[in-house]
Amino acid sequence: MPTAFFVLGSICFASPEPPLSNVQTLVDQATHVLKIPGTPVEQRRAQLRSLAEQHLDFPVMARSALGTHWQDLSDSQRRDYVQLFTAFIEDAYLNRIQGYLDLKFTFVGQTLNGTNHARVDTYVVETNGETTRLNFELELKGEDWRIYDVEINGVSMIGNYRIQFERVINDHGFDALISQLGLKQKELANLLGHPTESKQ
Repeated sequence: MPTAFFVLGSICFASPEPPLSNVQTLVDQATHVLKIPGTPVEQRRAQLRSLAEQHLDFPVMARSALGTHWQDLSDSQRRDYVQLFTAFIEDAYLNRIQGYLDLKFTFVGQTLNGTNHARVDTYVVETNGETTRLNFELELKGEDWRIYDVEINGVSMIGNYRIQFERVINDHGFDALISQLGLKQKELANLLGHPTESKQ
């Protein structure tokens, strides 16, 4: 990932790529992958999956989506849940991003919240002229900004999952959530044409 450098006295420090540039890199690289003619479908999806893993903080997203119920899980339950949640989000990302080829992204700007958190605001214009607000929440991890939430027209993706997960757990228990999440992930995997890749 590109890194900027500055010099203080005789010491050279590396500063992270700005969060806005990080999101632009993700969008540009994903669009490039989608536009390469003749790329086998599975190769294209593997490249998009790799981009997602580089830019999205799946463990933080998984923990946040579970809310206070995270504290009630054993270590093995946490591992299984994070793995399943990651597979689900990756397939949801792959399913959605394939429709982004003809969309126009406008990067409005970035807002820093302290030294470790940032928000990148964008607009997405669809082919029919409809505009969607797509905002990214990022956290600095080492020298990389990682996305941990996405807002669509002001609605938090992770917050939306948290409400759904809370309802399932309260009504039917954690095992029911795992079962339902596994079924959803398998449905997405089948839509993408790789049922054998399902991790649950």
